[in-house]
Amino acid sequence: MKKVLLMTVAVAFLATSAFAQTRKPAEKIATVTRISGAIVKADAAGLTLKVKGKDETFVINASTKITAGAKIIAAADLKAGGNATVTYTKAGETMTATKVAVATPKPVANKGQKPVEKPVEKKK
Repeated sequence: MKKVLLMTVAVAFLATSAFAQTRKPAEKIATVTRISGAIVKADAAGLTLKVKGKDETFVINASTKITAGAKIIAAADLKAGGNATVTYTKAGETMTATKVAVATPKPVANKGQKPVEKPVEKKK
């Protein structure tokens, strides 16, 4: 009886360890990150930002939401020289932009200064 019980436990142990070895390792989950920088290059397929002296390139696809302030814009409207914040997912080495928020320049306040007047032209 002890031999049968011992044999059953041994078979159960071997079957469990064999099953554990055949499982596939878990696939890496894409991480979501946000980064800001100056736009170096932009087109319909991608966006490159200069961040801390290094160029970072992001894939832009149909599900990427691109905004300038509250306005939704197209990838073609992105211009080099502006600043943007990109929210992206990284799977392997590929960074895919999910959101691109283009910084809009703030209007300069006129603190107590009089507006510059244009000189009046004299009629001849």
